[in-house]
Amino acid sequence: MQTNVLTSRLRMSGGGLKLFAVIIMLIDHTGAVFLAPLVSEAPDISTAWKIYYLMFACRCIGRVAFPIFCFLLTEGARYTHSISKYTFRLFIFALVSEIPFNLGMNAAARHFSFFNLQYQSVFCTLLLGILAIWCAQSIRQAISLRWLGIALAVLSSLVFLALGAILKTDYGAYGVFLILLFYYVPVRYRAIVGICSALVFLPLEGFIAFFTAFSAIPLALYDGTRGKMGKYWFYVFYPAHLLILAVITFLLVPPLSMF
Repeated sequence: MQTNVLTSRLRMSGGGLKLFAVIIMLIDHTGAVFLAPLVSEAPDISTAWKIYYLMFACRCIGRVAFPIFCFLLTEGARYTHSISKYTFRLFIFALVSEIPFNLGMNAAARHFSFFNLQYQSVFCTLLLGILAIWCAQSIRQAISLRWLGIALAVLSSLVFLALGAILKTDYGAYGVFLILLFYYVPVRYRAIVGICSALVFLPLEGFIAFFTAFSAIPLALYDGTRGKMGKYWFYVFYPAHLLILAVITFLLVPPLSMF
């Protein structure tokens, strides 16, 4: 009885899972945007190492967030009434978020480009993922020959994987691949996919990628419900928190020299 009560309290709705991932993402971006440039500005070696360890801890914790966002995206793709509207909404917010993303990531260098062709936000990765799913769905529905539909759907997915690499989106082709993995693997195996995400990102991030495996814990606690939280707040929070971090970094961190 007590075990059942404890288990029910630990369960997380989709809204709760998203809130958890957002908090983890905020920790990660605090390390990347604010703490990372402070390392080189520390007054002595001892302080620099302390800041570095804190920054590294934030980045390690932050690895948990992206697999959760990938899973939630695929849940949205499964249950949305209109995948075209869902995709269009992601496209709009990818555009809106790109400027705050660039400002945040370049605040310490005082390099304020509105669009940076060298690195795109995670929204662009999510957009490519949903486009890959939509395209594959459309192909399989349009072609009656099952084997041909599957073959063309796979080819279309490879195109979006390539776009992730070419456009240099956050997590690149590896991120798009993880989205497709969450979509095509049955939901009951979501925690296993979370563990496997460590292997997916190992070529990209090295040792730190192993921390993504901890995403399996919150994913396993997902109860399949949407929850009571609204679905648009994240789209506002993402660009807003990057702008706030950019302003804080601009005010408190001395400008870094450009290479």
